[in-house]
Amino acid sequence: VSLGCGIGLIPRMVLEKSPFFNRVKILDETPELPPFVIGLCTREKNLANPRVKALWSIAKEK
Repeated sequence: VSLGCGIGLIPRMVLEKSPFFNRVKILDETPELPPFVIGLCTREKNLANPRVKALWSIAKEK
């Protein structure tokens, strides 16, 4: 996409915090996407980080 042509799919919250926010066009007409699986991975030592630990805990519940 940063080459000047392409389509990307990211959460709006991520885009709003991105330095590229003003350089992308958000499409008004978007198709409804089917549910999809998201995989998470991290190094075991990162599980000691409270933020990573919280995300990991929520992901395990699903």
